[in-house]
Amino acid sequence: MYFVIVGVPERVGKKLEDRLLKAKNGHEFGIVAYPKLPPRSSEALLASNHAVLKKIEHNFECHQGFAILNFCSALDASLSASFEPSIPCCFMREIDYGVETTSGVNRLVREVLAAVNQKIGKVVRNHGALKVELSKTNSTPLLLPVVNFKSEDLKRFFDFISKNYSSVKVESYLLAHKKRISSCMKAAQDGRKAFLSNDGLYFKTPGRAKHGSHPPKLDFDTDHKILCRVGSLIRFGVKIETGFHYDCKYEKGGSFSQDRSSCHGQAVSTNGCGYVNIYPNDYIRATKAKK
Repeated sequence: MYFVIVGVPERVGKKLEDRLLKAKNGHEFGIVAYPKLPPRSSEALLASNHAVLKKIEHNFECHQGFAILNFCSALDASLSASFEPSIPCCFMREIDYGVETTSGVNRLVREVLAAVNQKIGKVVRNHGALKVELSKTNSTPLLLPVVNFKSEDLKRFFDFISKNYSSVKVESYLLAHKKRISSCMKAAQDGRKAFLSNDGLYFKTPGRAKHGSHPPKLDFDTDHKILCRVGSLIRFGVKIETGFHYDCKYEKGGSFSQDRSSCHGQAVSTNGCGYVNIYPNDYIRATKAKK
């Protein structure tokens, strides 16, 4: 797996890099550190999150799993909003930015390494369990888009997994709660399996078809956000099938008659569409298909 450590002072981060490079645990680490205090302004937080994204993108082809290990509670909300449920943001412990002495910095390095070693085992195990679950593209609810699939149960389900990725055995939680979430799975008109949203929209699974070949190109020179990009490639730290999406039609038939919210909240005109494609990151591709 590839882990990004965030929220540590620069003087700690430099020593961490040396120690982690020598680690023989089969994982790799990137570090986003700060010269003085952690970022507070919205601009600084966004820059920090983009630094995290850059490390993940740079290492995307080399790894199958990803997680963020956060050592500053002030970053927690911003990280969660930018990366979850695509990449788990695991809060580890608070770190003291006031330490200046060499002995103090060395102590912090040891404490950070101890926290990492204590928790990554559970993160790796949970990644393995979720990788198996997410491979079941025709039966798992874990690929459903959070906004366009209308279900409070699903949102709570996703929130629990994201917030407890490094502290509980996710596999046990999946076994206990997935059946309730999956109870909305029905047979659509054409016989394919589909999840039925609370607003009467079928999210049809791909069946045996190779469902899509490429995710939509999401450039940051438009209004797309970090979560738009990572959400089309990763779910709960696991790479998802490139281009995976649902074919969505209303249970009662007919065409769409109003706009829907796409990946970063932008309205997409679906009026008159017989169906739409919706990706796990909520990106909508509207198609003027026959009804």
